[in-house]
Amino acid sequence: MVSFLLVLLLLLIGGGGFLGWRYIQGQYYVGTDGQQVVIFRGINEKIIGISLSSVYRKTGIPLDHVVANDRQQVVDASIPPSNLTKAESVVTGIRHDYTCQQANASLADWVAHKPKPHFVTKRVNGKKVRRKVTPPYPPKPVIPSYCSPSGGSG
Repeated sequence: MVSFLLVLLLLLIGGGGFLGWRYIQGQYYVGTDGQQVVIFRGINEKIIGISLSSVYRKTGIPLDHVVANDRQQVVDASIPPSNLTKAESVVTGIRHDYTCQQANASLADWVAHKPKPHFVTKRVNGKKVRRKVTPPYPPKPVIPSYCSPSGGSG
């Protein structure tokens, strides 16, 4: 009877530990690994010094490319853990916000440096002819369709 209870207790502890581990391994969150945004598998906790998460995928997004309103959440890894699809959606949002910020900055720079047309007077067949001349200028930067005028996605 004692052996049976010990085996049952070990099975319960082992089974509970296995189910807990499987649950944790099904969670994903967005954080940083050095200076890069990363998707982690697990939860952002430690038990007796052992991390319950590991790097699942590096995104290639440098931390300094994350817009200010997202940066602190990413650094603190305070975006709640969820499934992989939601974590990837968060990364896509971060990437879109950065892209929109850069596109709108390019547009503002393009507008600020656009040359003004001016008039040139020339003699043609002995007569003075005044013409409007617009200096050559690069085309307007393309703003992705998912960007709002304020610079964010959405």
